[in-house]
Amino acid sequence: MSSATPTRREVLSVIGHTAAGLAFVPVAGSALGADAGSRSAIRVGIIGAGNRSGAHIAPLKALPDRCRITAVCDIERARAEAALVKVGGDAKPFTSHTNLLAAKLCDAVFVITPNYTHKEIAVDALKAGCHVLCEKPMATTLDDAREIVDAVRSSKKVFSVGLQFRFASVYRRVRDLVASGAIGDLKYVWAEEFRGDWARLFKDSQENARRNWRYYQKLSGGTLLEKNCHDFDILGWVIGNKPVRVTASGGNSVYRDRETIDHASVTVDYENGVQFALGVCMFAKVGRYQTTLVGTDGMIEFPRGGNQVTIRRPKQKDEVLRLVEQTGDSYGHHGTRELHLDFLDAIGTGRAPLTNVNVGYDAMHVPIAAEEAIRNHRVIEFKQVAS
Repeated sequence: MSSATPTRREVLSVIGHTAAGLAFVPVAGSALGADAGSRSAIRVGIIGAGNRSGAHIAPLKALPDRCRITAVCDIERARAEAALVKVGGDAKPFTSHTNLLAAKLCDAVFVITPNYTHKEIAVDALKAGCHVLCEKPMATTLDDAREIVDAVRSSKKVFSVGLQFRFASVYRRVRDLVASGAIGDLKYVWAEEFRGDWARLFKDSQENARRNWRYYQKLSGGTLLEKNCHDFDILGWVIGNKPVRVTASGGNSVYRDRETIDHASVTVDYENGVQFALGVCMFAKVGRYQTTLVGTDGMIEFPRGGNQVTIRRPKQKDEVLRLVEQTGDSYGHHGTRELHLDFLDAIGTGRAPLTNVNVGYDAMHVPIAAEEAIRNHRVIEFKQVAS
């Protein structure tokens, strides 16, 4: 790492200093409005008011009969107050998740904070009696993820992970097509995510460390866990089998002053013989998000985030399926509204959500194995994945 980049000790020092924040509106749970609609709606707390929070706040506000945002927490007071403007109503601001939980204002919380904070906040919320929807990945290590699994089992609360592509119509349709034999037996899957970097530069080294936590392996879990757990989860769901082997190579061709990689090629072998290859590039000047599934009788092609699927078969005209338009969140990710509805329904019925804690735990294994394969230059058998 260059001298301009904060050391790991500096990063952790910043984290330890800011994570302790103080609640600046300590209120009791009884302060909520008493109308019948408010009492029947699930009281939701937003923990983490950064950019990603907007992708959750707007869809939740569109469900006033189902839920009501009653609290917003961020370690930065200004961001918490800015989020309150979006939320409206009488939601209360906090700078400490522990004080938010102690206020008893929420039946459920959404954890929308940097990856390295997920485990502590999720476990604290479950112990406090709250249902939890946690952004992906649910932790940065398998050990931390297992702590969350144990906390969910002990609390018997609903826990959902933000793997919203499980609800996206394009992936559901593709999964149905594969299962129906539309392209024969599925044998190979290729996906690519070529995009620009998520860099936001700050002159102050401590500010840079805290804002750009994705640059640090320990804080993010690595590029493939932070960015591509979606791909490994949803395409593994389409393949419908367990992974057995992971090979990968990658590194830093452009962004050499950080710990996390800027490109990778990953290959995953599954028990049923299907192979999945993923290409990732964080320094592409032109974005491309394309997926191709190859079967014994044809191919399926589609872009991530689209509403169109193309089926290609030999000696036949391409079949183009246009799906019912599905509204994406503020990042264009389809399935977020349905993710919320599934979570709220699970709270009401007591059933497990589709993206439950076991799904979130399983979604971590392949990207963690791929990161290990890159670091150690070797093939990783699935049973050897490091925690």
